[in-house]
Amino acid sequence: MVSPELLVDSLRRSSSVLVVLITIIMVPAVLARAWRWYYLLIRRGIPVSLASITNATFIGMALNLFLPASAGDVVRSYYGWQQYGHKEEMLATSLSDKFVALFSLFLLGAIGGFICGDTRLALLATALTVPAGVILLVPVRWLWKMLAVLAKKVLNRDLDVDLLVRSFHMSLPTFFGALFISIVGWMITNLMYFLAVWAVGARIGMGYTFAIAPMINILRMLPISISGLGSADALMVQLLGGVGIQKHVTLAASMIVNLTLIVLPGAIGAVLMLINVRSIKKANLERGY
Repeated sequence: MVSPELLVDSLRRSSSVLVVLITIIMVPAVLARAWRWYYLLIRRGIPVSLASITNATFIGMALNLFLPASAGDVVRSYYGWQQYGHKEEMLATSLSDKFVALFSLFLLGAIGGFICGDTRLALLATALTVPAGVILLVPVRWLWKMLAVLAKKVLNRDLDVDLLVRSFHMSLPTFFGALFISIVGWMITNLMYFLAVWAVGARIGMGYTFAIAPMINILRMLPISISGLGSADALMVQLLGGVGIQKHVTLAASMIVNLTLIVLPGAIGAVLMLINVRSIKKANLERGY
């Protein structure tokens, strides 16, 4: 789809100032993710530190480089459990954190679509808010029962189904608090996409950036590639091609995002994971695992 020579040329011509700015913005983008999960745990009455939850969030992003379907965002709950206990609460809140993230992403996508005048993208994002909202608001105990059975067979761990259900669902004040944090986080993340396109010399509206974000992030979650590398890039090329941006330019912008938003935090998380190996082994010995 893209000439390697043109791609390299686009990367060489990219604005180093904007690339540095995007790299800096990555930090609050990740901190917002950690803050959202931290908020949900605190509202559950579980005393955790923001530093440790940030640590687990970076580790989850490192695991996303090896696990499909962004599974690292859920597996990170293991690190919270090892440090604080509360395995059901850690697992359930990490999942509710994920669905709050999706709900806010779709909500912003719908608003962005209507702002930029792309009704199809706006209606698609609006439709996607419905299942995300239903899952957050309506208890479905049999799904948690299946998860508990799977955990017993695969991990040999017993999970309290009722506690999982209670920990996943939240009061409306808690939901709106988490939603606010999530919206802030997505605004920062989408700004990285917006600046990446501008860094390679193309122009895109902020509204359209928000409108295409749900499709790109859904593709990153599907178990067809690691963190959507390749597949999400191809989709971004197609979507921005529809507004007149050349394929090699879009791919260069997408690669900048991949490096700053996926690879760099993943590398930081990998280092933190190695640092945590010893403490986890010690904690397991103390608990008799």
